[in-house]
Amino acid sequence: YAVTAHQGSNRGEIDIKCDIRADGAVPKIGVLKIEIYKSSGSHVTTIQGTTSNGLLSPESSFAHIVTYTYKGVPGTSYYAKVTLCAGTASDYDVRYVQTQKVTAPY
Repeated sequence: YAVTAHQGSNRGEIDIKCDIRADGAVPKIGVLKIEIYKSSGSHVTTIQGTTSNGLLSPESSFAHIVTYTYKGVPGTSYYAKVTLCAGTASDYDVRYVQTQKVTAPY
């Protein structure tokens, strides 16, 4: 699995790219939640992963790659704490990844 954050193409945007892979096809794979923080450590918002927002795969898969775009304040530095999952609906592995800090573009 890999999670990276970088400046988005529009003003104030941060792109958080998540690449989750499993050994075989599993019914639950993707991003459980993304927590956005300012570089000072203050919590800004939490995005829950669902199939409708694309963070969780809608079907069984061995990989799920998704980019979530957060619209922040231009010039503000942010980082994300991302919770990933892969496995069955009731028994799945969870991984926690923190991204590097990224400054939202002007």
